Amino acid sequence: MDTTTNNVQVSPDEIRAMCSIALSEMYRAEVPQYGSLVDIVSKINRQQDQSASNNAQHRLEVERHGAIRLGTAAELQMIRRLFSIMGMYAVGYYDLSVAGLPVHATCFRPLTSDALAHNPFRVFTSMLRLDLVNDDELRSCAERVLSNRNIFTPRCIQLIEELETLTSVPKAKADELIIEALETFR
Repeated sequence: MDTTTNNVQVSPDEIRAMCSIALSEMYRAEVPQYGSLVDIVSKINRQQDQSASNNAQHRLEVERHGAIRLGTAAELQMIRRLFSIMGMYAVGYYDLSVAGLPVHATCFRPLTSDALAHNPFRVFTSMLRLDLVNDDELRSCAERVLSNRNIFTPRCIQLIEELETLTSVPKAKADELIIEALETFR
């Protein structure tokens, strides 16, 4: 057993970067055209500004946005805990009911300029507001479906509970967390 690997600790910024890369790879595997689009954008960025600093080029190359749709307050609470481990916090509130959608949303992202410079990944997070669904039958059906699902694997929940209490995170645990968290986004 390699004890040097087991002692490596990772920061929230590094965990966020790991998640961003893993999600991008998952999207590329599931939607090949997504990968083609990312490759085209990357090529254009390199052609347009070859004088950009390494940091500026890095920020152009990393996955910047993700999205997740939630159905319950419990799911929102758990995703908040997961994102907190990655150094991401809710910023802004969007009431989409003004557009006729029974949804509210926020964006989880890093807050400091250093964290943004390390990895600017953010996740737009929306949640169904059943109280705004006027059709009783539809609302009842949605309540049944939501009460019978769990978008987080049991191991993901265990890891969140464990890691949110630590002051530093072992890389092996962070790797495992990312694998489990990916299932939430499938």
